[in-house]
Amino acid sequence: KINIDDLYNKLVENLNKNFHNLKNGNCHLKVTILSNNNGKNISLDMISRDKKFELEDNLLKVLSSNPEIEYIVNK
Repeated sequence: KINIDDLYNKLVENLNKNFHNLKNGNCHLKVTILSNNNGKNISLDMISRDKKFELEDNLLKVLSSNPEIEYIVNK
């Protein structure tokens, strides 16, 4: 999950680079963009259907190092 106000080019480029370098695997990626628009909470879910990846420690370090990103790993 990430708030739309925290979404900036450098963050997107960093995440794109890290996800692009992951090995193919059986994990899907789901991104939820959150927005508070005039007091109404809006969310948009996006799920990778074609691309699956292997969950790696490096990816978890990248996600953990960006406090604007809230993430969970589901089994």
